[in-house]
Amino acid sequence: MKSAQQSLINAKNTNDTVYVNLLLAGIYADIGENETALTLYRRNLPMRNDYWNNRNYSNEYAELLIKTGNTSEALTILNKFDQDSIDDMLEVRRLKLKGKALMNVGNVGEAYRSISEALALEDSLWTDNGLLGIALREYEGALAQDRLDDAIAQANRWKLLTFIAVIIIGGILAGGALYRWLRSRKRRAVINKEEAPDTDESRQLMSATLQMSRMSEALSTIGELASSASPDALDKIASEIKSLDYSAHTWEIFRSSFERLHPGFFDALNKEVPNLSIGAQRMAAYIILGLTNKEIATLINRQPRTVETIKYRLRKDLHIPPEIPTVDYLRRFLPLRQ
Repeated sequence: MKSAQQSLINAKNTNDTVYVNLLLAGIYADIGENETALTLYRRNLPMRNDYWNNRNYSNEYAELLIKTGNTSEALTILNKFDQDSIDDMLEVRRLKLKGKALMNVGNVGEAYRSISEALALEDSLWTDNGLLGIALREYEGALAQDRLDDAIAQANRWKLLTFIAVIIIGGILAGGALYRWLRSRKRRAVINKEEAPDTDESRQLMSATLQMSRMSEALSTIGELASSASPDALDKIASEIKSLDYSAHTWEIFRSSFERLHPGFFDALNKEVPNLSIGAQRMAAYIILGLTNKEIATLINRQPRTVETIKYRLRKDLHIPPEIPTVDYLRRFLPLRQ
């Protein structure tokens, strides 16, 4: 705070004074001095000759107004940019704030439209070219070169984490199947009270044991490759995963396990909405299981924001009314239990 105040004293011209005042407004808002922050925003906005910062600080001003109960004044600020805003993340934030303000004054229909527009815009900005596309557009807009490098590194990290997650999940499923098979075989042996030779069962046990051994070796190799972080590590990891031959059956294994818990769920869902994509069916199952956005993002190799967008599309496909939570609506397709 003292540093910001000193900057205000040392400001050399009017523009410097405005920027420092707006910086101070944000600091005062963060520490709970809302009235002081509002006074600084009112005195220094709108800014001239700096369109991006004017929109950015206006969003902060409107958000503080909503927080302090000045919803009408917040809507006045937010509506100024309806015609001339460009499609970027600042516009997404403005539309979400506008939706929140409209909801506070009871205009539910307009609030829903504003939030829907924000989600659709955010989706288009996020999915046009993915992380690399966003970083490239920022670089072309004269931002730092290292944003592109950070995006590449982040994409590689997500790829690596997803590969390892697939291996671990496959290992858990294979281990569970082997454990259940061994228990079943033991029960049969106790009932029969004798050791009956069974060539087919022996072959199955040997196959499962070798498969688990191969899984252990592959996991060890993946751990070593990940720690070495060599340039070709990801290619080697991909080769190890392909050799395990689990990924092709991931959806079938998941669906079969889910149907044992909730028989008939997918049939009822597809009857309601025919030709629903596998991705939408899987998202519906994840929601029923109570997974968080972060957990789902790890499973499908996406960002948590993208998970929100996929959930929004699922609501549209199922025509879910805005007042009903997605999970409550999906429970309609669960089987009735005694």
